[in-house]
Amino acid sequence: MLVAPSRIADRLAAPPVRATAEELRALGAFERFAFRTCDLVNSRPGAKRVAQWFLHHVGMAWVCASTRRLVRLDGESVLRALDPTKGLLLCANHRSFFDLYVVSSWIGETLGRLPNLYFPVRANFFYENPLGLLVNLAMSAFAMYPPVFRDARKKDFNAYALARIVELARTPGALVGFHPEGTRGKGPDPYTLLPAQPGVGQVIYEARPLVLPVFVNGLGNGIARQFVDNLTGRGEPVWVVFGQPLELTRFYALPNRLRTHKTIADHVLAEIAKLGERERALRSGATPAQPSQSRDESA
Repeated sequence: MLVAPSRIADRLAAPPVRATAEELRALGAFERFAFRTCDLVNSRPGAKRVAQWFLHHVGMAWVCASTRRLVRLDGESVLRALDPTKGLLLCANHRSFFDLYVVSSWIGETLGRLPNLYFPVRANFFYENPLGLLVNLAMSAFAMYPPVFRDARKKDFNAYALARIVELARTPGALVGFHPEGTRGKGPDPYTLLPAQPGVGQVIYEARPLVLPVFVNGLGNGIARQFVDNLTGRGEPVWVVFGQPLELTRFYALPNRLRTHKTIADHVLAEIAKLGERERALRSGATPAQPSQSRDESA
């Protein structure tokens, strides 16, 4: 998702960011319906409060209950020290469909509250298929939002989507979940990450949020199997390793262009990879070095 910085700046100059009629015309009839439904929930405070209530009391509860015997957290003190007055961009590696569900639920469990959740998502299932819209409702109360389309004919809508993601990442109390790799790693080695995509770098450059890296390993892609493993306590441990918020100030002095966005994305992914090495040591029973204590003071 590559968007000219000037287009993002124009959209953010007069908030709130909303999709225009022209951008919506690029979508199919069902895509417009799905987007409008999810946008209503995520743009109206009252509707979002209802969705958050559902996520906190139902979604978070069942996710934590179904992984409680398997999940091992490292870095809870980092979560408790986060500045709640700033937007949070949660950047995680991507091996399972459920990575961000589990990580965000355990953030809520640790903090005793659930930030306003937003998970930008590829639209090809969740916004183009009625079943996908139902899954979005049941699994996240429509928090899989905003959608990003692969079809080049919908590039104008994607300009809106990126501006909306930046707006959300700037919002105090919001948590925007992002996978810098852009897609799931399907190879045999969970510590080998896919190349970073520049989109996350552009969001970071424009929004200047707190950027929290996390490495998660051990989740599968089958819900039934995950339930059984948790019930028996014999499944593979699921390690969730949080790093400190990243110090990114030096990147903001660089020109606002693709090369800078890619450099930021590469740096974030490298920090996630370091957490992967820490997770590897924890999983093996070794005592890893303590993670860096640096913070991004400018975010």
